[in-house]
Amino acid sequence: MKKYLTKRNILLTLLLAFIIIQFFPIDKTNPPIELNKDFIEITQPPAKIASDLKTMCYDCHSHETRYPWYTNIAPFSWRIKGHIDNGLKHLNFSLWSDYNEEQRLHKLDECVDMCTKHWMPTLDYKLMHGRLSDEEYTELATFFELAKIKKSQAHNFDYLLGDWKRTDDDEGNQTFESWRKFGTTEYRGHGYTLKGVDTISQELMTIKKNNNEWVLGVKLPNESEATYFDLADMDATSFAFSSEQNEFPKHIEYKAEEGKLKAAISGDGMVIPFTFVKK
Repeated sequence: MKKYLTKRNILLTLLLAFIIIQFFPIDKTNPPIELNKDFIEITQPPAKIASDLKTMCYDCHSHETRYPWYTNIAPFSWRIKGHIDNGLKHLNFSLWSDYNEEQRLHKLDECVDMCTKHWMPTLDYKLMHGRLSDEEYTELATFFELAKIKKSQAHNFDYLLGDWKRTDDDEGNQTFESWRKFGTTEYRGHGYTLKGVDTISQELMTIKKNNNEWVLGVKLPNESEATYFDLADMDATSFAFSSEQNEFPKHIEYKAEEGKLKAAISGDGMVIPFTFVKK
């Protein structure tokens, strides 16, 4: 038995094993990037902060992972892939808008803690990519702290997105709404009501930023210009727009609640409620 356990045979066995494991590469496919969900797109940090996030955080915590040459070599590639998969489970900057308010605040707290203690990125990542200076760590921690209190940036209207059908319609009518997002500062909606096969009403809606303030525009087919409403109230799951100059409605409200979208238009003592579910 000892004659087989020579240094030469051990080295040959190890070399053969090393060659074999190269036939088991890691998956380097990044999911599609949706900019409207991305942390940097939503929070709009200064250029230097954005650069540091991309360089030191996004490789393990986003869908923008860069795979350098040494990720082609097993077993090092397996260890790196494990870091990436584990990092995405804890925090994915590419899906920032998918987190609810409580989750965002918790993850921002963790980011502050990691920056304050210099725990991230990991030591092996620092050895290959360099490290942040104490000043840069402080700047990142400060930005994460500010992101916690900038509710106007944290909140959005993404819960509107998709195709909806009204559940409390008048008999014989079917009302639908569809919402899409364009960039980070514009949402477009199309609402219409069918009676049989005939379209008896429809409207185009736009929520966008105007001079850094959200406005809602509503345009009917027979109108040359939209009627605009100013943002009156907003939180993580609801909003209200108002225009006292408009005859009716003067107020438009939406609220996401238990998988439903509840809306109401009101003015001069009249309230018309709407309840939608996803199609």
